[in-house]
Amino acid sequence: MNFHIVRETGRPDPELLREIALAHLRVPSEWTPGWQESREVTEPLLKSVLDRMREGWGQENHLILTARGEGDALVGYHWSTCPAPAKRIPGAPWTTVQILGTWVAKSWRKHGIATGFKTRVEAWAREMECDKITTQVDLANDTGIRELNEKLGYRPVRIVLEKRLENER
Repeated sequence: MNFHIVRETGRPDPELLREIALAHLRVPSEWTPGWQESREVTEPLLKSVLDRMREGWGQENHLILTARGEGDALVGYHWSTCPAPAKRIPGAPWTTVQILGTWVAKSWRKHGIATGFKTRVEAWAREMECDKITTQVDLANDTGIRELNEKLGYRPVRIVLEKRLENER
């Protein structure tokens, strides 16, 4: 299997943005039972995600990486943000790149795609004069990304607790 990172951009074209949003909405089905049944990807949901993705333009710098396989199929994407210089807090002890998402198609895992993404984001963070990278991984995510992050030097520093509420909607 051959892959290549074909696009690196800070402002994706609408077609690429839509393709990433669709993949992003489907990804949790890999580790969350019932995700597809409980969350159909409808046009209003897709529009909402696209609107949120566009919100940060101008507020932050974005790094978007995509990997393509045979037939130009999307086999992976990575999205990170870094505060724009005007939005940085003067005197803050560090400036952080936040990884919003990394995904590689199941059949393409263990081929170096995610490692390539993470290596590139580290170089980009240095170019942006940032000195820390954060990422979050769902506890139920058993795709290997936690192990990869640890192998690359990422360490747990905080625990996020969640409580699901029953709504009568």
